[in-house]
Formats: sequence, C-alpha cells, structure tokens
Amino acid sequence: MFGNPMKHTRLSSMEELLKFSYSTDRHSKYPFQVTACNGNIAFSDVNCNIWATPYRPEVFDILNGNGYCIDKCKETLSVPSFRAGNCPAAYEWLIQIAHEENWALTYANSFKIATEKGLKPVCIDQSKYMFKIMEISCYYKDMETHASYLPLVSCFHHNSSENNIGTYIVINPKSLVICDEYGRTWLLKIKTSINDIVNSLIDAGYKRTAHPEFYITKQLPTPKPTI
Repeated sequence: MFGNPMKHTRLSSMEELLKFSYSTDRHSKYPFQVTACNGNIAFSDVNCNIWATPYRPEVFDILNGNGYCIDKCKETLSVPSFRAGNCPAAYEWLIQIAHEENWALTYANSFKIATEKGLKPVCIDQSKYMFKIMEISCYYKDMETHASYLPLVSCFHHNSSENNIGTYIVINPKSLVICDEYGRTWLLKIKTSINDIVNSLIDAGYKRTAHPEFYITKQLPTPKPTI
C-alpha cells in the first residue's frame, strides 16, 4: 500500500553474532554462560570474556547451537545497564540495528498473516494525502484531530496484535487510521472525504478494528484564551 518495508536480515552464525555484539571489560568465572535482562543479552566466550548484545529472536538459537548453557548456567552474568548519556556509541548503534531488524521481522511475519487472511493490494496515491507512520510503542499526539495514537501492531505481535493487521479506524470524515498488510499503522488525512479510500479497503478485505479505544484517545481541543 505504502511501499515495501526493509527486509529482515537474520544473524545466522556465531561469527555474525560477535560482529553485532559489544565486548565489555568484564570477565566470567565460566565460559559459555548466558543471562538476559531488559532487552539485552550477556554471554561469556571460550576465554570467559563477557559480551553484550541487544535482543533478537535468533540470538538464543545461535548460542544454543554453539555450546552455551542457556537453561543450566553456573553463573548469572551482570548485564550492562547503560543509562542515558553513558551508553557507548558502539552499543547505541547495535540497539538501533537490532530495533530495525526486529521490526523488519515483524513486518515480514505480518505480511504472511495478511496473505493468509486473503488481503488484496490497495493502491493509494500518497501525493494526495498527508500521512504519518507509527511504529514505536509510544503515543503520537496529533493537534489537528485532538487525539493520541498508538500503533495497532506491536513488535513481535505481543498481546495478539496480529488481529489488527488489515484493519482500519475512521477518526472523522477526513481522517483515517490504517493497519496495512505489513502491520504498519498509518494516520491519513484528506481535504475532501475518506469514503473512497474506505470503500477500497473494504473491497480488498480490510475490516474495522475491533477495539479502537485501545489505540486512540480522543482529547478535547484546548480552548482559545479570551481577550
């Protein structure tokens, strides 16, 4: 509908995992130990050096296939906790890369679900509309519609959010929220009417989102000060 998202590139080997991991100055008592905490994974190599890497689903598969004790660790490793302003630039990049890849995987899995639902392609001329994508787990506040928005699909489809793929929410006669075939949430605005777009969505197999109140909070406009 709005172009293809970035393709997911999966880490496939221990060598690749080390390239996208951060070598700390800490050491473990034992090799091949693993600890996960707050979205970060710490592991000790054959020389007991401790590495840290942001969470990706394939990390545990790689470690498990290379002799790491995921279920029966002898030692709980200290996972680095980088506070604001203290995170090394190298690890900030690793976090950003992992974030992008995790969302790319979510988009790919969403497309598979959309295909199973039988959704058909919908062509929307983006030059005619104002649109905003929401893909992170925080509110987007829009002053024009006086509402706050959350993405309809969460990363890895937590809380059964895959049910929202291929759904839409009518905000008002000129504003529309769409969860497309990749699970991306879009806020569309048009100067005339959204009816033609909604009809196109319905013809393509899209349905109304079951619980809009979970994702949209309407607000009263701030009154203008009187003089």
